[in-house]
Amino acid sequence: RIFTLGGSTTYGRPYNDVTSFSGWLRELLPEADKSRRWEVINAGGISYASYRVAHLMEELINYQPDLFIIYTGHNEFLEERTYGQIKEIPPLVRSTVAVLSKTRTWAAMTQVLQQAGINQEPEQQEKDTMAVEVDTILDRSAGLGLYTRDDQLQANVLNHFRVSLERMVALAKSVDAEVILVSPASSLNDCAPFKSEHTPGLDRESRQRSKQMLDQAEAAIERQDWQSALDILEQAAVADPRHADLQYRYGQALLATGSRQAAAEAFRRAREEDVCPLRALTQIQQIVAEVADEQDVQLLDYVAVLEQHMRETAGHAIPGKELFLDHVHPTIKGHKILAVELTRTMVDRGIVTPAADWESAALAKASP
Repeated sequence: RIFTLGGSTTYGRPYNDVTSFSGWLRELLPEADKSRRWEVINAGGISYASYRVAHLMEELINYQPDLFIIYTGHNEFLEERTYGQIKEIPPLVRSTVAVLSKTRTWAAMTQVLQQAGINQEPEQQEKDTMAVEVDTILDRSAGLGLYTRDDQLQANVLNHFRVSLERMVALAKSVDAEVILVSPASSLNDCAPFKSEHTPGLDRESRQRSKQMLDQAEAAIERQDWQSALDILEQAAVADPRHADLQYRYGQALLATGSRQAAAEAFRRAREEDVCPLRALTQIQQIVAEVADEQDVQLLDYVAVLEQHMRETAGHAIPGKELFLDHVHPTIKGHKILAVELTRTMVDRGIVTPAADWESAALAKASP
């Protein structure tokens, strides 16, 4: 019994479960290993941040799981969080996840579990749960206007993410279930930042100059005069290094003029400096890897997998519309790639005992 956990990427948005990596696994695993009866239960929740996933796991460990596949990290900044003046989350949170508000989330999972033939115990049916619909900042009338650069808040959210991920691993281990943590990947080449702010400390004249240079560069890009755009953006990126859209345009110009590695770095900086960070930051990817190492659980580096795919098919390691429908949601092909890599990982872990030609046979028959 496998539970896949995370946000809308796990859920399969904008399509549904059938074309998600969970759907692919549901087709692949019975073909790869016919000696077991496989259940793959998609427990992804739209807009769920990691602390919500951890709370959901508190319930799911009661249903005899063998494996949790956890793909989380894109939604950490979707909900408003207040940490006051504290520098770190209190130790109490690490042991009890005390920050969780319990309302109606488990109700959203009841139908999924019943469809899988898993019945709840009466006493578990009465447990408090969290809201099915997440109240995100972007859903409010002010939307993007509510986002502003706050480095201390970001540090607190990242710490909260680590706590939640550690909690998930501890919950899985408490029932002897295995864990695969997936490094969250996102589009870089074809996803402009959602909101930009100038580098702190720039005076008014410098901010105006930065805007003028960006306008000039965008006009050059519109003409596909990439070298002129690059010449302008090289200066602007030095003068205003934390302006996300400037870094994104710089990445575009670098890629168009053949500087692929530098372009990848600029695109990543654009993601890191996005004031509305709806893609998992590099720090989040690092935390996933660190927790996997520290807790001795399996890591699947989906970021590296997609970068290698791009090298083989496009000559550079910058994922875009080839593998993503938008900023974070993979194409059906992207989900298939993840499911195949997960199956390979499960083979390596001894969870799947395959036939010699399992991969070609399974892929030939699988059709979610």
